[in-house]
Amino acid sequence: MTIGRVLAGAFLAVVGLATAAILVLLYFTASRPLPASEIIGHWVAEPEARGTADFYADGTFQLDGLSFDPFTGKDAIGVISGSGTWEVRPGRHVLDFTFDKFGDTGDGGVLPVDRGLARGTLGWGDGRRLYFSDGEEIIQIFMHRTQA
Repeated sequence: MTIGRVLAGAFLAVVGLATAAILVLLYFTASRPLPASEIIGHWVAEPEARGTADFYADGTFQLDGLSFDPFTGKDAIGVISGSGTWEVRPGRHVLDFTFDKFGDTGDGGVLPVDRGLARGTLGWGDGRRLYFSDGEEIIQIFMHRTQA
């Protein structure tokens, strides 16, 4: 064997190991679809806020008594209630909410609406937490699931 062949073999081995390491890294860090089982259930606002959210297997939801407006990203005037459908954005831990009814008790009550989408994020931490935010993380509401 010549030194050239030994070096070429060593080079191919290093390239193969590097490729394998990159593939393993990509596999373990790639976004996985969020299963509906992570969402379905009864959620309650954490102590700094008020309200509940119920997510059902048929893709519908009900929000009751929220102290945060998911459309404006601000505190509610009264309390927010609403209902509609939810779905998970592919490859992310973001939920899209389409409201059929939405309202603030301090601003006319719950009415049929056509306001488009609101988004919430399902994150990790001290257990699964759902949060809505104003986008700048100044005003936000956190919720945790109490039952599946």
